[in-house]
Amino acid sequence: MSTQHGNDTAVGQLGGWLWAEYRARDLPCSDVVRALSRFLVGSHGVCASWDSGMLNPLPADMPLWHLQGEHAVSPTIDASLAASWPASSCGFDEWYFLYKVANDLALDALCSWGASVGDAGDLRDVPSGFDFLAQLERYQPYAVLGDGHRTFLVTKDAALLDAFVGESRRRRTRS
Repeated sequence: MSTQHGNDTAVGQLGGWLWAEYRARDLPCSDVVRALSRFLVGSHGVCASWDSGMLNPLPADMPLWHLQGEHAVSPTIDASLAASWPASSCGFDEWYFLYKVANDLALDALCSWGASVGDAGDLRDVPSGFDFLAQLERYQPYAVLGDGHRTFLVTKDAALLDAFVGESRRRRTRS
């Protein structure tokens, strides 16, 4: 189920998860992290996609970041880290914000499929697809944030979702 907020933002529910999707390309993940940092402080950012590839944090550029499997994991997010959140040059970035990072991370990125969050369930039927809802249930992220053809947020926190929708509305009125 989804309902429109203006012409550019849709919201809905996927299992027990709330989602919103801003259907324009002018709101990268890094801007959302900066704008909504008050919600993300205390969690770890885990990169599931970096320009449709994987982020390799170099110690000189990203001190205290590390690789866990093939995923870059941030140190505990504070206001300073959120203010300087990394962004790839082309988008198609996806971040899982977790309070507890599993040792066996194996995240597939929804943003690389170009699918709407509302259509994510259809990926189970694609031979090389994945079950986005099962991935959410397994890792229990506080939030998932992705960009590409659209910017999306998935969370169980209604206040965070509302803040994301508000930020997307402000972005659209600035354009």
